[in-house]
Amino acid sequence: MMLSRVLSALVVPVGALLAAYLALPRLGEVPASLAGLKVYAPHIAIGFGVAASIGFGRSRTLLALMTLALACAVLHASPESALFHAITLAVPLNLAVLAWRRETGVLSPPALRYGAAMGVAAVLVVALCVMFPARVHALLQHHWLARLSLAPLGQPALAATAIGVATACTAWLYRREAAALALAAAMVAFALAAHAVRHVETASLYIATAALVLAIAVLQDIFRMAFRDSLTGLMSRRALEEHLAALGKRYVIAMVDVDHFKRVNDLYGHDAGDQVLRMVARMLGRVRRGARAYRYGGEEFALVFPGRDAGSVLETLEALREDIAGYPFRLRAGGRNTTGRRGRRKKPAAARALKVTVSIGMAQPDARASEPHAVLAMADKALYRAKHRGRNTVCH
Repeated sequence: MMLSRVLSALVVPVGALLAAYLALPRLGEVPASLAGLKVYAPHIAIGFGVAASIGFGRSRTLLALMTLALACAVLHASPESALFHAITLAVPLNLAVLAWRRETGVLSPPALRYGAAMGVAAVLVVALCVMFPARVHALLQHHWLARLSLAPLGQPALAATAIGVATACTAWLYRREAAALALAAAMVAFALAAHAVRHVETASLYIATAALVLAIAVLQDIFRMAFRDSLTGLMSRRALEEHLAALGKRYVIAMVDVDHFKRVNDLYGHDAGDQVLRMVARMLGRVRRGARAYRYGGEEFALVFPGRDAGSVLETLEALREDIAGYPFRLRAGGRNTTGRRGRRKKPAAARALKVTVSIGMAQPDARASEPHAVLAMADKALYRAKHRGRNTVCH
C-alpha cells in the first residue's frame, strides 16, 4: 500500500523531468511558427502557476514561482560570475524551506513576511556579489571532489540541491502534500537548467518544467483537499458519491460504525476520538478484495467492493471486525484539559489501553434496491440492526 502511494505520488514530478529530458533531442523539430515557445515557455509556465496559486490561495507555490522567476532573470548571467553561483546556491535552499512551511494563504501575514524576507535576502545576495565578486566566486566555486563536477554548476550548489531534495522528500513523507515533491522536482530541474545555461533552449525547457510541476501540484493539493478526508487520509464522502455513480450491477456496500464513540469523546476528549478514527481508518485501508474505503461522516465509514457479492465479502468483513476488536490500541498521553457540555473539566487522555470495536452493515443490489444509493440505505439499516444486536457484529 505504501509503495503504491509513493509510486503514484512520483508520477507527475518524475514523469515531467523524464519528458523534458526525452524532448531535448526534438527541440530542433519544433515548427518555425512555434519557435517562440523555446524562449518564452518559462514565462508562460510561471504565469500559469502564478495564476493558479493566487486563484487557489497557495502562498508556498506562489513564493516558489517568484523565486524561479527571479532566478530565471539572472540565470543567463555569465556562468563564471559570482551572481550565477549565488543564485544556484540560494534557489534550492529557499525551496527547501518552503517545503516545510505550512500553507497560510496568499495575503496572510506569515506569507507576506516571508515574501518580504525573501526580497531582502535577494537584495543582500546581489549586493554581496557586486561588492565582493572575487570572494563570493572563490567561496561558491570551491571543489571538494575532483571527480564530482557538473560545471558550470559549482559543488556547493550541487550539495545545496541534494540537501534541498532530501528535505522536500522528508516533508512529503511527513505531510503527503504534492507541493513538497513538486518543490523537489523543481530543484532538480533548476540544477539541470543551470548546468545547461549556455544552451538557452535547454535551460528554458527545464525552467518551464519546474514551473509546470509546481502549477500541477496546486491542482493536486486542491483535489486532495476536496476528495480526501484530512483527519483519516481516506477518500471523502464526495469521492464516494462519484464512485457510486460509476458502479456496475454487481457490488457490495458495507457501512462501518465505531461502537460507543461518543463515550470515548466524553471520557477522554476529542483528541482521543481522533486517534480512534485514525486507527480504524488504517485498518479499513488495509482491506483487500478490491475494496475502497471512505469516511462517510463522524465515526461512520463506507467500504465499497466492486464486482463482488455478499457471500464473498462476508468473510472479509468478519476478519476486519475481529482485527479491530483485537488490535492492541493505546491512547497517546498528552493534550490539554477540555470542558464537556455540562461544564465538567476533562483530563487529557492518559497512555492507556482501550478496546475499540465496530459494527458493520452490508448490502448488495437486489429486487428491492438496485440503485447504489438505495443499496447504501440498505447497508445503513443493516448497520443499525448490528447495533441493536449488541454491537461488534456484522449484519446483512
